[in-house]
Amino acid sequence: MVSCDMSAEPATLHAAVAGLAQRTQAGERLLFVDDINDSGRTIGLLRRQLADEGAAAGAVRFATLLDNEASTERVDYRAHSIDRRVVKDWFVFPWEALASDAAIAADAAEVPERIE
Repeated sequence: MVSCDMSAEPATLHAAVAGLAQRTQAGERLLFVDDINDSGRTIGLLRRQLADEGAAAGAVRFATLLDNEASTERVDYRAHSIDRRVVKDWFVFPWEALASDAAIAADAAEVPERIE
């Protein structure tokens, strides 16, 4: 299992993605697990970077707890599907419970149409 922090410095993230792409070239398969596929931005970024680094076709899969049907990206596995055009709930996962109310509000405010 490898943790990939998308908020890491670009050089650190690039090195991590390049290493993962090399592992697929050696025959390994990768499964990325995320809490939510909301806009698709994170999954799309990872897919593009892995492809740019030469990841083996078909060796990368994505799984999420929540999959937004309106997302620009599709996942291979999901626990639940939601439609953000209908469901405006803001989800706070247990690992985020330690975040301050201000941090949670700032996250929610990044995409105001989600919390109308």
